[in-house]
Amino acid sequence: MNWKLAAALPLVLAGAAIAGPEENAATSRAFFRHFGAGDMAAWLATMAPDIRTWEPVGTPPNVGHEGVLAWAGQMGQMGIASAEIDVRAVHPAGDSTAVEWTTTFTFQDGRSLEISGVDIHRFDEDGLIAEVRGYYDPSPLMAAKGEN
Repeated sequence: MNWKLAAALPLVLAGAAIAGPEENAATSRAFFRHFGAGDMAAWLATMAPDIRTWEPVGTPPNVGHEGVLAWAGQMGQMGIASAEIDVRAVHPAGDSTAVEWTTTFTFQDGRSLEISGVDIHRFDEDGLIAEVRGYYDPSPLMAAKGEN
């Protein structure tokens, strides 16, 4: 028995076009690359239209492209001029990836702040990110916001 073929058979029969681990990992990397570059159109293109994000986990979800754009807009309101994101590792598994990252925020007054975390990205049948769960401590960013 070809176990790989047998495992894929339900997906083939259902007509699903599930992206593989390599494609999911590439999409997760593109998600961070486009966000760091400020290319919001390309960033949104990595996500399903009905995406749900928790940034960080424990906060209310940002829903849809409008919700994630509103979340991203908060960065500018905090006085953040740029965000340099280092994706240290991407670990694909099934319909998800775990992404280890470090972001260096530079504020308009020249100060900088580094935050590290892990994102879990879940993908839909079209290979787009359907959910993002961010695990990191936002308190240093909130404290820095108070200094502006």
